[in-house]
Amino acid sequence: MSGNDVVWLPEVIVFAGLNGSGKSTITRMAKIGGEYINADINVARVNAREALGGHGVPEEKIRSRYDKALALIPKFVEICDILHIYDNTQEPFRIFKKRKDVYYRWSNQYWSNDDIKKLSGIAEYAN
Repeated sequence: MSGNDVVWLPEVIVFAGLNGSGKSTITRMAKIGGEYINADINVARVNAREALGGHGVPEEKIRSRYDKALALIPKFVEICDILHIYDNTQEPFRIFKKRKDVYYRWSNQYWSNDDIKKLSGIAEYAN
């Protein structure tokens, strides 16, 4: 291989929107800090999209995907070398980062440090 050759390493990039778009929605119903995080906002966003001429998704399917996807997060954290998780309730905000075996978290008004720990399955962070 010459010095000009580029070696592409495999990546998994998951875009999860609260509107239900993307191949995986990284959220599920969970009781966190006395509040329920659930698929209601996903349902509302899909309904709004459909009202504007976009495609709809049955509510039962949205809720089912929501639950299944969040259950996969700890496995993604385990197998990925680099992983970022964003909360895009409003503007996208990174709440979790894994780079090799170093973990970082950033809380916001929706995600406390304890919530991020429960989501990721990781207890110790570099920050």
